[in-house]
Amino acid sequence: MQITTVVSKLNIKELEEMYIKMKELQIDSWRIVNMDPIGRAEDNRDLALDKDDYKYLLEFIKEKKKKSKFDITYGCTYFVGMKYEKEVRNHMFFCVTGFTTGSILYNGDIYVCPSVERRKELVQGNVRTDDFVEVWENKFKWFRDLDKLKCKECENCKDWKYCRGDSLDTWDFNNNKPKLCLSKILEEDGKK
Repeated sequence: MQITTVVSKLNIKELEEMYIKMKELQIDSWRIVNMDPIGRAEDNRDLALDKDDYKYLLEFIKEKKKKSKFDITYGCTYFVGMKYEKEVRNHMFFCVTGFTTGSILYNGDIYVCPSVERRKELVQGNVRTDDFVEVWENKFKWFRDLDKLKCKECENCKDWKYCRGDSLDTWDFNNNKPKLCLSKILEEDGKK
């Protein structure tokens, strides 16, 4: 059994208490994610984590991961920089949307990760009229382009080969850039 916890300003200081509860529940895995700047969270930015919160969260995961009897991992969004990447996940960051993850929405639309902003241009077909396998094999090509999210913000980034523009679910389609670059935030934090 895996439990996923979304961390915001409201509950970040409760992580230790939650960890104790997870041990009591004898879970297999605890997946911890931060509130992403998507959906309704964009209207509640006061709940978003700041630099110190992100560092606290990642250090918490790193330390608990070393001694816990159950798996603890950071969620699937954001490349967190080489200092943390291999310490808070069991694998290096890679947004698998369109590579290994596709979804069928409530109306039958064939889509990528269901966390990605609903955009008409990202719908690849509909299971009521299209063969899912055919769509998966032939229409998801753009999602599988490793350079699809290369933008002015990212073109000279030293971590491009690891990040690739970050997660599609946190991509700002209107401005063609990531909504948040956690690696950059953590790097700036380390320079202070």
